[in-house]
Amino acid sequence: MEILISNRQNISINLELIKNLSLFVLKEEKANIKTEISFSLVKPLEMRQLNKQYSNKDEATDILSFVFNEDKKPFNNLLGDIVLCPEEIQVRALKNQLTFDKYFQLLIVHGVLHLLGYGHESDSGAKVMSDTEEELLKKYQL
Repeated sequence: MEILISNRQNISINLELIKNLSLFVLKEEKANIKTEISFSLVKPLEMRQLNKQYSNKDEATDILSFVFNEDKKPFNNLLGDIVLCPEEIQVRALKNQLTFDKYFQLLIVHGVLHLLGYGHESDSGAKVMSDTEEELLKKYQL
């Protein structure tokens, strides 16, 4: 399993946390050992452009996930790309009364689960995803 990180912003981020937590989730969810995930850490302007282009929302957001291998073909090891905007994460963490670190960890798990096929389009899917996030974060903290 490989985690690739591109840091195109200025806030100090624990890149090892991204790698370690992502690998933990992949292992707990029994992902293929050859799985690769790409993370991009971006500034609000770039996130706004991506969100407008792919979600038709003209605003920055904290996270976007792009699944590259939805058909699970074995020759393509790159599962997808997770784009995070640390400045937006800071804002939303405060709004949710969470520390940056707690919210950042939640988003890492959330993004990886999206790439693994979890979703929150339905109430039942949202509950399963939320419960799985909570369970994984508890296990990771041990």
